[in-house]
Amino acid sequence: LMKNNLSQLIEYIKVIYDSSNQGLAMIDMILNNIRDGNIDKSNFVELSISDTVKKAIKQYAYKNKDENGLVSFDLDDDFIFKGDENMMIFIIFNLLKNALYYKSKIEIRTETKSDGNYLYFKDCGPGIEKDKLEIIFESFFTSGKKDGTGLGLPFCKRIMTAFDGDIICRSQIGEWTEFEIKFSNK
Repeated sequence: LMKNNLSQLIEYIKVIYDSSNQGLAMIDMILNNIRDGNIDKSNFVELSISDTVKKAIKQYAYKNKDENGLVSFDLDDDFIFKGDENMMIFIIFNLLKNALYYKSKIEIRTETKSDGNYLYFKDCGPGIEKDKLEIIFESFFTSGKKDGTGLGLPFCKRIMTAFDGDIICRSQIGEWTEFEIKFSNK
């Protein structure tokens, strides 16, 4: 079996290796940033949003092929942002995890506007109540999901602030939730 599928086996090993290194880097990043509260900008580099999103989608630990099939993307409107690849992948992982909890279809798209560059995550899940939208980026707030810590979205907000950008959320109960991630076009 290995002889007949050696190239596929090598590809799987590469994904496992890359994902393991990515996971270790994220753990280090989170622990360092929790410790001192500041995000170190000294290692920020210019990155392609399309390449970063594609890498995150490929490396995400889907529970099964059906989950992977729920994610669609349109990244034709690529742009460059200044930041840290591991931090951006953390944001993507967190948003994927939250949406996939509800087994919801996810649409990811990019858009360039005069006031900035945008990455949108939209799911067709149960939505978020308006009063909760105002506090989802506060530390330790969690709602509707068991095993949630309330740390993921607040950390995403801190990362985007360090990237000189922002993340906001809009939602329609029973229909959709959309995260708008804005990057400065400086």
